[in-house]
Amino acid sequence: MAAMTDDWLDVENAFAHRERHEVFQTTIAAMRLLVEKIKADGSLHDLQPSVSHASIVFRRGGPRSVLLHWNEKDGYRVSLLDYPFEISGTRKVTEHDVVEVLREYLVRAAG
Repeated sequence: MAAMTDDWLDVENAFAHRERHEVFQTTIAAMRLLVEKIKADGSLHDLQPSVSHASIVFRRGGPRSVLLHWNEKDGYRVSLLDYPFEISGTRKVTEHDVVEVLREYLVRAAG
């Protein structure tokens, strides 16, 4: 559980750094809302999150990762991420569905 706390603290610190720039404020607010939903979901307690720009990359030990980002035009988008940075299977999702879709993508990422 300590590693999860450290990982989420790193996410918060990265968001706080980016939030100083006005262009990121709306995006970071939406991503923080998502982070709270994920942290409240017991089935996602073992995620290994990291921030890439204003997106979050989630790992769970499988060969692939899941990339999640938000923008004002499209809302949330969930994608599979392969090393080194190949994005595939991108799907637009609503705020209501984003945690459920994240779970689905984590299963797919596990291979």
